[in-house]
Amino acid sequence: MTADDILLAAASGAEPPDLNGAEALLFCRMRESYRAFKAGEISKAQGAERKAAAMTEYRQLQNALERGTQAAHTLSRIFTAMEQTASAYRKERSLDTADRLMQAVYRLEERRTQNDDHDPVK
Repeated sequence: MTADDILLAAASGAEPPDLNGAEALLFCRMRESYRAFKAGEISKAQGAERKAAAMTEYRQLQNALERGTQAAHTLSRIFTAMEQTASAYRKERSLDTADRLMQAVYRLEERRTQNDDHDPVK
C-alpha cells in the first residue's frame, strides 16, 4: 500500500487495512489529525505540520524495516552456506572442504574481491 493510499484511507475514517508497523503508525497519526481538523481542534497549518512529521517518520521507519529485512536475508544466506559447507566437511574431511567452510564462515571470497588492493597476503 502506498503512502497516498494510506492517507486516503485515514481521511475517509475507514478501519485500518492490513498494514506493517510503519504504515499502521502513519494511518493512526493521520486519522487522528484528520479527526482533529474536522472537529476544529487544529488548523489547516497545524494539520499540514502533523502530516509532514508523520510522513518523515513513516519514511524513516520504512527505511529501517527495509534495512532489517535485507540484513535478515543476508544472514540467512550466510547461515545456509555455513550449514551446507559444514555438512560437506562432516562427510568429507579434507583441506578443500575445510577451505570452503572457512570461506562460507568468513566470506573470504567476497572480501577478497572487494578488498583486493588491501589484501596483506598478496
